[in-house]
Parts: sequence; structure tokens; C-alpha cells
Amino acid sequence: MAQPSDLVAHYSSLIFQTRIYALTFVGVVLGASIEWIQSARQSNFIGFLLVLVVGSLAEANRRYTHSYLCACLASSRNESGSNDARFWNLFRHVNESPWSGTEKKGKLIARFMLYWSTYIPGVITGEYLIFRSGQPTFIGWLGTLIAICLVCWWMYSSIKPPNIKNQMDKFILLLDAKKRH
Repeated sequence: MAQPSDLVAHYSSLIFQTRIYALTFVGVVLGASIEWIQSARQSNFIGFLLVLVVGSLAEANRRYTHSYLCACLASSRNESGSNDARFWNLFRHVNESPWSGTEKKGKLIARFMLYWSTYIPGVITGEYLIFRSGQPTFIGWLGTLIAICLVCWWMYSSIKPPNIKNQMDKFILLLDAKKRH
């Protein structure tokens, strides 16, 4: 069975790979669309799809990040009292301390830039493809609405990320309650 430390390494690599995939995908689509796609309808459709794909990659990255932090917390909760548990507890605190400030403006900037800056080029490229012909179609406007919702969601989740420690404590209490009954 995998240890929490194995999961930390696994999710850390998934976070990195997802960001690289997003940037590579955006570059390929932009290069191909500038060279080969001239029709306004095609450009609108490609821009719409680009916004959707980048949004889904960003959501996958958000979930990987959450899983990574949960694995760090689980590693630090080793009940044996070994040095490994103290090491993971220290790692978790040092890892999260720069991003856990109390000022909302600071959180927004730090977390937004940390978590979402990789995906902003995809949204901007999608919007460029939608509006480059000057004739956005219905699907183009829908892509723009999705892009606005994505950026608002990213800003909200930057200000109010889930409190993993509280979630873990609730889950442990739930498991203890089930064991007693």
C-alpha cells in the first residue's frame, strides 16, 4: 500500500505535468490557428474549445494540488511519533506558510499567481481566437462567458481555498464514530 509520502511525490509530478501540458497545448493551438485557420467560424470554435480544455486542465490541477496538500497533512499525522512524522509536519508548515497570510489581497495575488498563472495564457489565447476576426458567433460569446466564469472561479478559490486540516479532522471524527457503532 502506498504511503502518504508516495502520494506527495505522485501528486507533485501530476501538478507539474498538467501545467506543462496546458502551456504546450496552448502554444500548439496558437501556432496552428495562425497558420491554417482563417475562417471566423472556425476561429471562434477553436477559441471556445481552447477555453474549455484549459479550464478543465486548471480544474484537474486544482484537485491535484488539494490531493497533494492532503497527502502532506496525512504524512505529518503519523501516530508513531517517528522522525518522519515530524519531518512531514515541518514540511507541510514550511510549504504552506508563504501562501497562508491573513490579508485577502495578498492571498489573492500569491495564490492566484501560484495556482493559476499557467492557465491565463490559454484563456487569453482562446479570447484572441474568438475576437481576432471581429465577428464572434454564439459559440464565441459562450466561450467568452466561460472564460469570465473561469477567471472569477480562480479568483474566488484563491481567496477561499478549502481548509484541508478541518476536512481531515472531520473525516477522522467520522471514522472514529463509525468504529464505535
